[in-house]
Order: sequence, then C-alpha cells, then structure tokens
Amino acid sequence: MGRMLKLGFKPNVVTYNTLVSGLSIKGKNFRAVQLVDVMEERGFEPKAVTYGTIGQEGKSLEALKLFNRMVDRGVEPNIVTLIHAMCSAGQWEDVEVLLAGMNQRDVRPYVLTFTTIVDALCKDGMFSEAESTFDAIIRRSIEPDVVTYSSLIAGYCLQNRMDAAENLFHSRGLIPEDATYNTLIGGFCQIGNIQAAEKHFEKMQTVGHPPGNLTYAILLDGYCKHGHFDRAVVLCRQLEDQEVNQNIVV
Repeated sequence: MGRMLKLGFKPNVVTYNTLVSGLSIKGKNFRAVQLVDVMEERGFEPKAVTYGTIGQEGKSLEALKLFNRMVDRGVEPNIVTLIHAMCSAGQWEDVEVLLAGMNQRDVRPYVLTFTTIVDALCKDGMFSEAESTFDAIIRRSIEPDVVTYSSLIAGYCLQNRMDAAENLFHSRGLIPEDATYNTLIGGFCQIGNIQAAEKHFEKMQTVGHPPGNLTYAILLDGYCKHGHFDRAVVLCRQLEDQEVNQNIVV
C-alpha cells in the first residue's frame, strides 16, 4: 500500500476491498483488519463486503470480532457468511457465541442462517445437534424453508433413520421439491426398501414433479444393487417411452 501511494496511485473502495480480500486469503487477517482501519482513517466507509472477505476463511475469532465491529458501526453483518466460515472450521462453540451475540444486539437471524448450521451439522455427523437447531428455529417462530427440511431429511437418510425422514417429509410446513424427493428415494434405496422408494417415485409424479435424469438414476441404482433387474428393465423401457435423456450413469 505504501509503495502504491509513493507512486501517486490513489486507492478507492474497490482497491481496499481487493487488498483486504487478498490478505484474508493469505491468512493475514490481522493485517487485513489493520487495512480496514486505514480505510476509515482515509475517509472510506467499509461495507459488509469489506468485512465479509475477512470472515470467509474460517477464522472464527476474527469473525466474532468483526461481527461486533460491524454492528457498532451500523453496517448490517453478512451473518450467513460469518456462520458458514465458522461451520467450515468446525467452530461450533463460536457459532453459539455468535448467535447469542445476535440475540443480545437484537439482530434477527434469517432462516438461511439456521439452514446453513443444520446442513453443516448433518454433514459433520452431528445429527442430534442438527435436530436441536431445527427445533430452535421453530421456537424462535422462524418458518423453516424447503432447504432446511431437505438438509435434515438428508441427515436422517445418512443415518438410515427413514421413519424420521418420512415423518419430516410429511410435515405440514413442507412443500417438497425434486431434490427433496430424490433424497428420500435415495435413502429408501440405500436400505433396500424399494417399495417405499417406488411409492415416492410415483407420488412425485402425481403432484406435478416429473422425474428427471437424477431421479431415474437413483431408482435404477437401487434396483440393480438389490437385485431387482426385472424392475430395472421395465424402468428403462419407461425411459424410452417418455423420451427421457438416457445418458444416465448408474
């Protein structure tokens, strides 16, 4: 930066943001925060994107400090970015601290905030914590969206807890999407419950969700893995009749 100034180059907000991002990517978060101070001293007002670049590399301590700093300066924090950074780093205690801090400062989390946490917990094998987070969404009177439901359903399928997955699938607030059906069908195929997989395959068609290549691939894979080759042949004929793209890898 000093060399740029000596050469007569006058940095603008974009320049500062680029440098802050570069320092963060290199893991030099302390210097990145120092540069934000320089921005303010030179009359440039950091925005959410400026702070967000520092919080993206999984540096949870810096992310917590940045959250408080952003709120103090009247900048709306990009909570999802900060939460994602912490989840990626497995800093679950810091996630709890940040959520508590949001509550203290009357910063209301979006449903995407909790969805990010639920999805990360399931992928990390922390299914009990994912369920608790989902319950916390309900208690806060925040309406889970289809991505939130689908993330937890996928977690149940990973555990072969198909009763729990199906119960959640039939929750009153869920309007399933193709991806939700695919997850459930794949879960039933995984445990060899082909009858249940077929039931949901048929149901998605009756409610206006024509199966795509991925759905057919999941069901065909289930048939073949569990020895239902006759059903696989019938399904392939359906593909021909319906002129579905048959470039499916199973």
